[in-house]
Amino acid sequence: MHDGIHLDRAGVPAAAICTDHFVATAQATATVWGVPDYPVIYMPHPLSTLTEGEIQAQAQRLADQVVRVLLTGRVDR
Repeated sequence: MHDGIHLDRAGVPAAAICTDHFVATAQATATVWGVPDYPVIYMPHPLSTLTEGEIQAQAQRLADQVVRVLLTGRVDR
């Protein structure tokens, strides 16, 4: 979250990705840093139990959302 917010403020588009376990933390962090509507892409928790193939599948599933955030600054929910 911090990296994405700071990169965006520096004019570098960024897409923050968090697991759904950290929704409240991500929202609180964005609010504290003054961007309560900061776009965050969520994926299922946990990652540690996924195989490499499952992680690649998750990345492919999220790719369109990442591009959307990078180009528009918005995430579809």
